Amino acid sequence: MTYKIKSKKLKEKETFEVKNEIPKPSANALFEIKEIKKVSIPHPYMITPKHIAVASDKFSGMLGEPAIEEAEKKGVYCDICKHRVSKGLQSEIIPYSEHKEQKTLFLQMKTDEKDLNKVEGLHSYLLKIKPLLEKEKIEGVAFIPETK
Repeated sequence: MTYKIKSKKLKEKETFEVKNEIPKPSANALFEIKEIKKVSIPHPYMITPKHIAVASDKFSGMLGEPAIEEAEKKGVYCDICKHRVSKGLQSEIIPYSEHKEQKTLFLQMKTDEKDLNKVEGLHSYLLKIKPLLEKEKIEGVAFIPETK
């Protein structure tokens, strides 16, 4: 099965193959597969003009991991982290190496139940598909609330 993914590292949408199709929940399930896409954990790494200056001065203008890591050695960090720390929304600045992307399965809920443990069939469905998710390197599952 082919899914469209969105990625912070890609300018265009990228297509990837899932070798083993993830079975759909039953027709009467209170949830359905919405999409699989890459998400940034904990958030996208925000480049600043200072990152670009380091890349320009030391890496012939190539803004890659080495340039970003060198900028961090000089005290230049993710702008989102700096903002969140200054507002008290996170306790510390997270280094570039800890900003990750992961493939995530999004399930659309068809119930307004907030306690996912009470959603009939959800737990058994997730256990059933867990080996396929691991095989396809889908590391996360996100639940989209019901919209009315």
